[in-house]
Amino acid sequence: MPLYKVSPSQYAGFLSYFNRLSVNGYMGRQELRAALIKAGVNPTMDEIQCIIDSISVDSRGIKFQGFIDFVSTYSALRDAEQEYAEAFRIFDRKGTGELSKEDIKYVMQKLGIDVDVEKLFKEVDLNNDGFLQYDEFVCLMKKRL
Repeated sequence: MPLYKVSPSQYAGFLSYFNRLSVNGYMGRQELRAALIKAGVNPTMDEIQCIIDSISVDSRGIKFQGFIDFVSTYSALRDAEQEYAEAFRIFDRKGTGELSKEDIKYVMQKLGIDVDVEKLFKEVDLNNDGFLQYDEFVCLMKKRL
């Protein structure tokens, strides 16, 4: 299930736009720069290459899937509630519907992120039950993002 809201007509529009600007199935530096300028952004060629390198393994440019992934990062196209639900499910390892301090520690360690779980719980465990329920988790995510 996609984590962004792209209607079939938007998808068709993106495909049409990509096909108009792409050359041999790629949107290269010039084409991507033209698209960004049209959107009100005036990047340098070095910035364009950085964008391409962060999206694609091929330094010539981005293919359609990379283009969709890139444009879908715009918040208007993302389904934040779905993303919160997916993230909560990752942390809720036992499927209990609430997150323990151990759940948070475990996932954050796997991500290589050091977090003061005690401080975090003092900040967001609103009912002080020692667990984060979904609504508290969402508040945390909105606060941190």
